[in-house]
Amino acid sequence: MARSMSRLLSPAGFGLILVLFLLPFVSVSCEAPGLGTLNADYTGFDLAANAAPSFEVDGVRTERALSDQALPAAGVQVLASTVIALLVVGAATAFLSRRRLRFLTGTATAALAAAVLIVTQLLAESNLANASQAQLEDFSPVASEALTDAIGPGIGFLLALTGLAVLAAGNLVAGLRVRQLRPPPPAPPPH
Repeated sequence: MARSMSRLLSPAGFGLILVLFLLPFVSVSCEAPGLGTLNADYTGFDLAANAAPSFEVDGVRTERALSDQALPAAGVQVLASTVIALLVVGAATAFLSRRRLRFLTGTATAALAAAVLIVTQLLAESNLANASQAQLEDFSPVASEALTDAIGPGIGFLLALTGLAVLAAGNLVAGLRVRQLRPPPPAPPPH
């Protein structure tokens, strides 16, 4: 039973993190004079597809400005797609026959996915701040500054990063335990 559970743990964990890509990874939420209130969410899949976010606006001037020029895409599709590919590879580690190799490969894949996810997030926030500032500068300098300051990580990113850290740590501990649980080599026969 424990062996079958260990085979399911990594694919289920990596699969759950992949589902988290449906949640907001980058959130924009601000209220500024001349802009009104703007709330936008970029999901992990928006980042991978280089898509514009879903957004809500209050205020006539904001609606008109955003209907003329939508919020920009984050420009991190290669990195976000790499994270998704690493999640698929992590789930596929369940097919490795050697337990220790399976756990250590799961550890390395989760750690690498977490590192690429962090770089993706930082670059997405930076790209969005620059693009948003450029788009809104002529419309409202105050709004441009407020929007740039209001870009931050979403709940999907935080949960995915936490999940990857737990997967990396869990696989590492399991991989180390497999090594410790091996029986000692047989003693040489007496002469």
